Amino acid sequence: MKEDIIEQVERIRNLPDNWDGYNSSRISNCVCENVIWVIENVPKILELDPDICPVSGGKSVQLEWQNGDKELEIEIEEEKISYLEVVNNKDGEESHMEEGKFIFLGN
Repeated sequence: MKEDIIEQVERIRNLPDNWDGYNSSRISNCVCENVIWVIENVPKILELDPDICPVSGGKSVQLEWQNGDKELEIEIEEEKISYLEVVNNKDGEESHMEEGKFIFLGN
């Protein structure tokens, strides 16, 4: 399964400039390596495969997991990571977003 996800990242890595029709840059090798690092080091609690897509503008890749009433989105750039966690419950929807510098051990 992880191999399929890494293959998706490699396809994103090979997208040309203007891949979205809005003059976005190619996704950098650094961003793709950061995405692979996150995938390989994600806690086992996220056993579901994420949806993976490049973000318009060409500066980041987004990973999204959905499991029942929970959702986690992670946007990975060269030097930072942003995430949004959404938890739906009987009292309504709770969400929060955090952003900050993400230090990759391999880089």
